[in-house]
Amino acid sequence: PSDPAELFTSECGACHMAYPAALLPARSWQAIMGNLADHFGENASLSADIAADINAYLTSHAGRGDGRLLRITEQRWWLHEHNFRPEVWARPNVRSKANCEACHRDAAKGIYEDD
Repeated sequence: PSDPAELFTSECGACHMAYPAALLPARSWQAIMGNLADHFGENASLSADIAADINAYLTSHAGRGDGRLLRITEQRWWLHEHNFRPEVWARPNVRSKANCEACHRDAAKGIYEDD
């Protein structure tokens, strides 16, 4: 795909939900894209031109937050919205704080209405 949004969805979405760019600030996206060889413990390396296109897309559509943090689930706004008891995260259908679709059916479309 030549469209940066489609490129992001196809490349990043091949391994996990392509989290909407607005969920992290530009500085966080830059740090993530700058170290794809160690992408949260996995090698997610891309060619330089594809990585540059995805980085440009993410940073131009980025949201607000603490640019020192790389995980969406560590952002202050996320913690405020997801202040649940620990047993919620242990549910078999949830398993992970990164599993947005467990509670937000349309998360992959960028829709996070309370479900």
